[in-house]
Amino acid sequence: MKQQLNYVKRLLNSVNNNLFNLSKLEVNDLCQFNGIGEAKAVSIIAAFGNRKEKTEHRSGGKAYIK
Repeated sequence: MKQQLNYVKRLLNSVNNNLFNLSKLEVNDLCQFNGIGEAKAVSIIAAFGNRKEKTEHRSGGKAYIK
């Protein structure tokens, strides 16, 4: 658990704690972080994609994050 929190802290720090900027990172960007390989990078991107789809569905096609 502590290791995952360190990943999150490093990722957020790299994008000035901005989730929108984090969601724009690509696999090769995420793989630059020590301990994040292609599988973890894809999982992170998928999580943002899933959130976006749910948000668009609820908002009638307009993407926003509350």
